[in-house]
Amino acid sequence: MQTGTGNTYTSESWTTGATASALFEAIASNLRPNSTSALLGGATARANNTSDINGQNRGLDPDIGAFQRTAAPALASGTITTATVSGQTITLAGTLANAASGTARLTGATQLGPVAINIAGSNWTVPDFTGAAAGTYTPELTLINAQGAQTVMMGSSLTIDDHTGSPEAPTPAEPVEPPVVSNVEGRPTSPTAATINFDTTRSGGTAWVVVTNSATKPSQTQVKAGQTNTGADAGAGRKLSQAVTTPGTREVSATNLTGAGTFYAHVFHEHPDGKSAVVSSLAFTQPAVIVAPAITDQPDSITVEDGADAVFNIAFTGTSPTVQARRDGANIPGAVVGAGTASLTLADCGIEDSGAEITFHLSNSAGSVASSPVVLTVNAPIAAPTITTDPVDDTAMEGESAAFSFEATNGGGTNAIQWFTRPSGNTGTGAAVPGATALLLTTAALALADNGREYRAEVTNETGTVYTRWARVTVSAVVLPPVITTQPQNVQRNPGHEATFTAAASGTGPFTIRWYFGGNVVTSAHNSTTMTTPPLSFADDGAEVYCTFENAAGIDTSGVAVVTVRDTIPPVVTVVVSTPDSSTVALTKFLTTEIGGLAYWMTMNGAAPTRDQVVASGNSTPVTSTSVEGLQSSGLIPGQTYSTYVAHVDAAGSPSNLVQSNTFVMPSVLPPGPGGKIVGISAAQLFHRLAVAANN
Repeated sequence: MQTGTGNTYTSESWTTGATASALFEAIASNLRPNSTSALLGGATARANNTSDINGQNRGLDPDIGAFQRTAAPALASGTITTATVSGQTITLAGTLANAASGTARLTGATQLGPVAINIAGSNWTVPDFTGAAAGTYTPELTLINAQGAQTVMMGSSLTIDDHTGSPEAPTPAEPVEPPVVSNVEGRPTSPTAATINFDTTRSGGTAWVVVTNSATKPSQTQVKAGQTNTGADAGAGRKLSQAVTTPGTREVSATNLTGAGTFYAHVFHEHPDGKSAVVSSLAFTQPAVIVAPAITDQPDSITVEDGADAVFNIAFTGTSPTVQARRDGANIPGAVVGAGTASLTLADCGIEDSGAEITFHLSNSAGSVASSPVVLTVNAPIAAPTITTDPVDDTAMEGESAAFSFEATNGGGTNAIQWFTRPSGNTGTGAAVPGATALLLTTAALALADNGREYRAEVTNETGTVYTRWARVTVSAVVLPPVITTQPQNVQRNPGHEATFTAAASGTGPFTIRWYFGGNVVTSAHNSTTMTTPPLSFADDGAEVYCTFENAAGIDTSGVAVVTVRDTIPPVVTVVVSTPDSSTVALTKFLTTEIGGLAYWMTMNGAAPTRDQVVASGNSTPVTSTSVEGLQSSGLIPGQTYSTYVAHVDAAGSPSNLVQSNTFVMPSVLPPGPGGKIVGISAAQLFHRLAVAANN
């Protein structure tokens, strides 16, 4: 209502306007008493004291007196409490109750709106109507909830004349003192955004704004830095600034707010002539965010047995949606709703329920969604399982696995499978194979001891148990092919002497071994790892020697060794080994390439002798074989370390190489000295050596 001239208007309050049904109620009110026995006048009848076509009261206030009726759910109601005209802009605000949403509009010279109102608790606001032409306007507010819509008419109209906001109006001179900020207000425009309005007395400079969750004012430095009073960053969209071009009311927009959160706006104006104080708004609360429902886990089709229960489940997001389950498109009761989940149980399903299509429908004020349809399948009554294909016997090599499988019907139920095993010759029920619960059984690696082991499966469903036949595994040893590891070596011999060749192979024995000399099989060396030739002649010079190793897995052939026959070849001594025989005696053996002549040896614990010194030692024995044993060295000192040196001089006087044996230590036990006394060693040393000898 206009209460002045020019641009001056005041705020007033208007009660809810009357709907058609309210008008009827107002007329009737002249005929019924109120609670004080006074008659209700038409002017006092409230719009939400309304009746439906059946005469039922649908308003907030119950009927009283002689016309008392049963109260029903209330329609939305509200008032327009503030109307501001500034230039060609009209701003509206008010209070409400029971409203879920609403719109506002202006009717007059031109109709403005409708536009959606912003609801915050019991208050509402509407974005400004701008660009209104000169004329008279009547504000209208439409409030909506689940019971229907109510229209609230303003009790008087607003007028914009040709002078409203006229540019010819005198502009007051700005003060010269620092700016003063006042009337800071936060007005939500959405669940996550709000406009911040404030007044300033000066133009120029920059207005700095920060929106926080605390009513405590930050400092000017903190506001300018977009910080809270604790120095924390207020966050993107909450730290704002604006160049001030004119004094008066200014507006900035804050974003990234939290739905249903409470906030405070803190403002100061930084001007070349000085800074204003930090001024804070009253608390303003953002409207709650209602999230439309969305299904995150769709229900699954289910197969159950006759007489069993079927349970369908979904998971969803959204703000407290209503969940309705449907069967073949018709609503059914029984959906159990939890935090983000819902389930439907169909009890004691029968064959007649098979093929039913189940859906879930979710809705709230922000939207609705339906789940994918799923199907219930109910199996016929269950019979005992039947074995249709038995497992068959299998074979495996040592270290390999065996596999057994079978096939069975389930009789309409659910089969549970368990394999059993028993060792060869056992007639019992066997032991369960851990984890073997499928149609196919693959055994662990088998050993030779598993040869003849048997396996069978047990199949059980809801009505009975059946068994397969026992299937047997035959385990064979692994045969590795031969691989020759020791090759026969070339030899040189004088005429009349023999030559011995040696070979060895890895793999699975026994092997069939054949030796070849000069292209002919040597039958005397069949299956032997050594082969000795007959006495050689010059005709054997250059003869080739090789062998083969063979088993069921394969054959390997050695390299070729060549025989050289000369009449000037000296003997060659190899592999000299010495071991103590007592505390003072050691025995030595060696190999030589020639037979005949004498073998000479010398056992030393000092510097190595020359071959001539060994031959001159006089320790000799006839060589009657290529393997000589029993060379005895005596008079050795217990506890001392020795080596034996051997040379072979053949019958023609040709000496062999000088070969040193292994190093060996004589046992530390001394015989008694003269008179039965221990000489050359202390009592402590003797005790220590006796203890060492006992441990050995």
